[in-house]
Amino acid sequence: MSFDHPWSNAPLRSIRRGHFWIPGERVARSGRTYQHAPMYEEWEAPEQVSHPYLIVTTEAGDFAAAKPHTAAFLNNARASAALMHLPDHGGHGNRHGLICEKNSDAVLVWLALNTEASA
Repeated sequence: MSFDHPWSNAPLRSIRRGHFWIPGERVARSGRTYQHAPMYEEWEAPEQVSHPYLIVTTEAGDFAAAKPHTAAFLNNARASAALMHLPDHGGHGNRHGLICEKNSDAVLVWLALNTEASA
């Protein structure tokens, strides 16, 4: 018996990978001071970018402050990245685990209808 692996005839792909650190900072919220710890980011992108990457931040997301750095880093690495803050478009109450939220399907539908994914 023989078995052809699905990748045995697939064309080779080239990807780019990278990583970087985002320094931490002290922030004040509700009269208390919190440390936003340093964050390690890894990224992977195809050699040829065929569409922009949308980085969505949320109202209560712990890492929203770091995402502009992430978008800038990806753009400098020849990946096309755009940043969208969900509350600016009516999405309130979400945290950084957006896919696990009760309204994740509604947010996904809104993104598909109102971003370049709808084109």
